[in-house]
Amino acid sequence: MLPLVDLELRWPPHLFISEAKMLTAAPDTYNWQERAENLLEEAFTSTAARDYLVRATTDRTPWGSPPQVPANTPVEFLRWLASSASTFPNQTQPRPYWSQRHAPRAPGQDRSHLAEWFARTVSDLTSRGYFEYAFPSGCEDEDNTETGADPSLILLDRIGVADLWPLHSSREIWDPENNDVGIFYDLVEALHDLVARPRLRSYHSFWRHWHYAEFSSAAGRTLYRWRINRLLALAGTDLRLADAGEDIGRLTHTTDDNRSILVDRVLEADTDRDSRRHAVALFRSRTADREAKRSAIVALARLLEDRRQELKSNLLTKDEGALFQIANQFDLRHNKADQQRDYDEAYLDWIFWWYLSTLDLTDQLRKGHA
Repeated sequence: MLPLVDLELRWPPHLFISEAKMLTAAPDTYNWQERAENLLEEAFTSTAARDYLVRATTDRTPWGSPPQVPANTPVEFLRWLASSASTFPNQTQPRPYWSQRHAPRAPGQDRSHLAEWFARTVSDLTSRGYFEYAFPSGCEDEDNTETGADPSLILLDRIGVADLWPLHSSREIWDPENNDVGIFYDLVEALHDLVARPRLRSYHSFWRHWHYAEFSSAAGRTLYRWRINRLLALAGTDLRLADAGEDIGRLTHTTDDNRSILVDRVLEADTDRDSRRHAVALFRSRTADREAKRSAIVALARLLEDRRQELKSNLLTKDEGALFQIANQFDLRHNKADQQRDYDEAYLDWIFWWYLSTLDLTDQLRKGHA
């Protein structure tokens, strides 16, 4: 039997489904078994799923699946896991213990632990070969000719700070509690760009270490963003690594769930994709100032201008004019002397979300008329 507690995912379900489907679509792939075992070992918190697959391969006969697992071959089993992954429990932080329940922490109090959590996460990914593509360690073969790369030099080239690797020994340099928080943010973003998931590994028995191959930057970055964003949320920060758009992999300010859904929907549209991504990236950047927000609004106003006739046809009479009256009269687009400038920056947030939701409205109207 495979109780659900033994099928707890340490990955986001959509990533496991994607990687599993790729394997089941090509069951004759070189070293398929090793790839499948590695996937199950990585994606689940226990070895139960991997052990189940190994037993199927070892027996090489139909092995009488339990009722909840309608599969008699390794490929069928992996296919079943992919189809059921959305129902599996996901790894969470332990439920609060006695002292935690009776002494609630203030919001943001866990920020003091963020550096340690980040270092542990990166260490875990490193031990699984996720930085081997960017930081090849080399292999001491008989000729002793293969050499590795120096991660500190690579990071120095990326963000201009020396001696950042390994993270535990360099913590006094990048720890946001003790230094410029910008170094920490730069490191989070730089490692996102460097991470890649190895889909194949083999054990070098003589030198007693793993060799990794067939790296996927897309899979590695997806997992990295998911894990780091969980840490940032737990620490009480309002920053997350963007999952889509022009600023994917960059730290952006968070919004509530409904606004996040709106952004995702607008970015998924097929039309004006570059302009949409640019506007969203400008607005939600962690360094966005008044000018960046104004530029984001101007970009959205241009998109709405192209749809002005649709707004006239589908909104109440002259209502569409109010949208552009704001953009034209409040020092957003034309920078004229008679434009009004004395307004709080909070209004820029309001205008941006109003324009973005209106753009989404026109998308939905177009779908309805298609």
